[in-house]
Amino acid sequence: MRLTIKLRNYAAVLMTIVLSAIAVTSCSDSDSQQPDVYCTALVTYERSTPAPEGSDNNTATSYFTYYGDNDAMPTTLTAKANMPSSMKQGQRCILSFIPNDFANPTATGMVELVRCLNVSTTTMQTAPAATAQAANAPINLLYTKGEPQIKRTGPYINIEAYMPYVEDRTFTIVADENSMQNAIPDLYLTTTASQPVHGITNTTIGSIDIQSIWRRMDIDGVRIHINNSNPNYPDQTVFEFRK
Repeated sequence: MRLTIKLRNYAAVLMTIVLSAIAVTSCSDSDSQQPDVYCTALVTYERSTPAPEGSDNNTATSYFTYYGDNDAMPTTLTAKANMPSSMKQGQRCILSFIPNDFANPTATGMVELVRCLNVSTTTMQTAPAATAQAANAPINLLYTKGEPQIKRTGPYINIEAYMPYVEDRTFTIVADENSMQNAIPDLYLTTTASQPVHGITNTTIGSIDIQSIWRRMDIDGVRIHINNSNPNYPDQTVFEFRK
């Protein structure tokens, strides 16, 4: 029986979710069997450096930043893996990996890559109040043991939702420009998808970069509004994150 260790700030991530798999090659590709025990973490892809010229192994070195809950110090996970050319800096992804130390799996250092899955990655936008407030497509927010799965890790807002499956679904946060001078600006989270829905629903993950506002010294936090369509928690539509 395979055991997946899920890190505290991403405990609800299941390996059965439907996400866009990234084709990667790594030093462990000769072993076609996935390991029995590995970890998963939501990370940011930073860059890859090619193997030294003349090296017997042409596997690149790839770097990922892991942000823990709230303002935990970020760490760097390094893996021997060739990422596709379409992989851009700043892409958020779920990394499955074997750490050097399972007691501290996200400590800075080398890990053995098992799998890398893209998640929807966007950057916060700013718009007039009416436009921002209209960005309220229904989102069936997931809850784990009554805990809403909307979290801040470093400069990112991460969300898990149970939504109709659409391959190109994205999540976006639109800030009300009229509230940008407030101590706690108002942000509106929405989702878009251009392809038709085919009756399949699945767990969907999004990560939105809000660092343009979060790093401002003149704010105390942000207030995020969601058109929460979860029938068990219809009244939970506002989530506040304070510094």
